Amino acid sequence: MSEENEQRVARAREMAQRSGGGLPYTRALSLEFLDASDGYIKYRLPLNEHTTGPDGVMASGALLTVVDHTGSLAAWMTADFGNPRYFGSTVKTQMDRFVHDVGDEVTAEGRALSVQGELINSEVKIFAHDGRIVAQGSTIYRIIDRGEKAPR
Repeated sequence: MSEENEQRVARAREMAQRSGGGLPYTRALSLEFLDASDGYIKYRLPLNEHTTGPDGVMASGALLTVVDHTGSLAAWMTADFGNPRYFGSTVKTQMDRFVHDVGDEVTAEGRALSVQGELINSEVKIFAHDGRIVAQGSTIYRIIDRGEKAPR
């Protein structure tokens, strides 16, 4: 990896550490940043009152939120994250849940698989504490270069 790319990844990693709990919906879930590198990011989602459903297990909505956030941040790990010149938004998020009775924290790992112009496809796998894959999904994220129109 070039020195310039290493610096970009270091800046993106720093931004990812700050953004995990910076948005209201992720702050409420207590999403915790664990690791990141070029096109990769990892978070921990605890089991708490904001992540469980009425049945006391991890809510599908909390898992889908983690797929969206983790996939989006994996995409940002390929770009100049934090530069106001760039703007990103989710185009599509989907998830399949394989295990219903998730009664403990989970770990989400996201990888940016392909970059095609402004669109970045990321895959997210969610693991139970014992290592089982309980859900997986994908996010298509769009990062555009606003050029001179960027807010300062």
